[in-house]
Amino acid sequence: MEASGGSASRNLRGAAKGALIRPVEIVKLISRGQLNRSAFRELYLLFKRSDLDVWQWIAGGGENKETPEQTARREALEEAGIPEDTHLIRLDSMASIPRIHFADHQLWETDVYVIPEYSFGLEVKDEKVRLSGEHSESAWLDCETACCRLEWDSNKTALWELQSRLSARHSEEIVGRERGGRVL
Repeated sequence: MEASGGSASRNLRGAAKGALIRPVEIVKLISRGQLNRSAFRELYLLFKRSDLDVWQWIAGGGENKETPEQTARREALEEAGIPEDTHLIRLDSMASIPRIHFADHQLWETDVYVIPEYSFGLEVKDEKVRLSGEHSESAWLDCETACCRLEWDSNKTALWELQSRLSARHSEEIVGRERGGRVL
């Protein structure tokens, strides 16, 4: 089974456009709040991989000297047309993926054994996205449905964390409005 990302499967040398691909996996969870009959709920955008029959978040590897945050923004723009200035939430969820789960791992430096996977949430206002060739379809789903479709445990853990963070923030906003607009 190949790892959860698309771009991270490129090699460290000789990648597209001559960019140096660092062995780092970035997972981006995309959420959009939705008011429905005065109830608030988050929806999450999943993508179906074109090369595997699995649903996942946008994922990819770092280029040149990008930080994980810069990689997350670039991959979201490349794979879904999400603007780079979209609000980004760095999650604590991390995982390590054995290098053998990446297609071109034999081209990497021999001292690379596992690839760190960082997770981020992106809050979008518009549910319209464009698909890159890496994905055959996308779907906006509630948390439970998204968790059932996800293949990898690390993606499920990141979803749980983002859902928990957004729920806590939303609760704080409600309490703040009830106290005259102050969020404590």
